[in-house]
Amino acid sequence: MKTQLQKIGCFLVAALMLLSYAGLELQAAPRAAIGKVDLKALVLLHPVMRSFDPYVQAFKVDPARVAGGAKQRSEEQQSEINRLDSEIRLLQGRIHEMRRGFDREMERIAKNYLDGIEDLATGPRALKKKEYDIAQNKTEVSFNAKIQALGAQLNQAEDRRSRLEKVAYHSGYTDPETTQKQFAAIISEIRQYTQQIAAQKGIEIVLNSKSRELKAVARSEAVMAPDLNYEKIFRMPFPNEIRNDSAAVNGYYQNLTSLAANWLAHGSDILEPFSSQVLDNDVFIGGADLTVEVLAAMFKAYKIDPNVGNAIIQSVTGN
Repeated sequence: MKTQLQKIGCFLVAALMLLSYAGLELQAAPRAAIGKVDLKALVLLHPVMRSFDPYVQAFKVDPARVAGGAKQRSEEQQSEINRLDSEIRLLQGRIHEMRRGFDREMERIAKNYLDGIEDLATGPRALKKKEYDIAQNKTEVSFNAKIQALGAQLNQAEDRRSRLEKVAYHSGYTDPETTQKQFAAIISEIRQYTQQIAAQKGIEIVLNSKSRELKAVARSEAVMAPDLNYEKIFRMPFPNEIRNDSAAVNGYYQNLTSLAANWLAHGSDILEPFSSQVLDNDVFIGGADLTVEVLAAMFKAYKIDPNVGNAIIQSVTGN
């Protein structure tokens, strides 16, 4: 009997040990957590974007560092753009003058038909009407053929100018290829900070959220504002005389938040030269949003004033 009880006791101890071990295993292997970041906001608010000109669609660089070949190519492209501008103006002028000439000719034909029509008998009147219809139709056919030809030339010139403008090399700015590489470097750096913060939180999966872009679309204007400049947010001087005025200080930083929000609101136009396939991934929901923490980490690494950085971050949080 004693031996049987001992066996039962040993079995219970072993079972408890197995359950305890299984519990430890479950604790050691928690379910994978999911995080998310607003990639567009992170790219737009990255400190390197301070040198990005959304109108030229390139990053500012020291003109002295621009390679001679790039400078020459820039001059050649600008020369071609200027030539196309002259051609476009010439074609537009010819089209305008041709329309005026057509209107004058149609008026002349109508006047010629109406002159003395009331004095003509039925037969001559019908003949004159037929001549009028023939002259009118001939003039319209000739005008339409010429205007279509000029219109086709104008469309070709405008299309070529538009293409050149998009890939133009501007003195003091990165060329299109370097611009793409700079965006890729920004994405790579954002990914590094995201991985670090995700690892600290035990997050194994981080997804891209476009919530910021959806909010920005609601605020965006039809035409891009003429004074978009991310750099000016960092260069706006802090008035020493308001240091002891909490309301004025709050107003100063709220203004920075407003400027950053305006920059975000035009995100689609600002990031136009960058591949949308990289930024416009499917929208996912859920997870811990690390956007603010990644921004804070980057601002700290770039030694951005904490108050300025926090004001910019408010444009993301909406607080």
